[in-house]
Amino acid sequence: MRRKGKATAERNAGRLASFADSKGVTLQDVRIKLGEDSTFWPRVPLVRDPRVCPMFHAIHPYCWITGQPAQVHHGAAGSRGKRDHMALLFALSPEKHELVNGPELPLAWLLALKYAYDFPHTDFEYMTLCWRYFLPDFSEFLKAGLTVAGRSL
Repeated sequence: MRRKGKATAERNAGRLASFADSKGVTLQDVRIKLGEDSTFWPRVPLVRDPRVCPMFHAIHPYCWITGQPAQVHHGAAGSRGKRDHMALLFALSPEKHELVNGPELPLAWLLALKYAYDFPHTDFEYMTLCWRYFLPDFSEFLKAGLTVAGRSL
């Protein structure tokens, strides 16, 4: 577990408390509830439901970045497979799908896109438990309209 200075922790707490998910839970709430040591976090069952991806694609047929026809991207896919849960799905074009989690398309920006385009399905606690680490702060992307790879929200 990495330790952070008190000033950094206080600054992060302010930012993380800025935005709540569809259940009214902030990223800071999730940090407080789960605690720092992920070995004690509850395990999330693997959800496989063939109806979820087509339903998501019907809601979001176009890429949230380019506006081109989208593929459904599964976030938090692990060794046991992909989780078919609306909170973990993203609408991305094939070329953006290949850039996920790289310098051009970091997770924080994906979360900002999810928050902006698919707010009803945001669930920070579930997402954190599936990824098995705290989600990065994405509020600066929403507040300042920052861009990644020439695109802004």
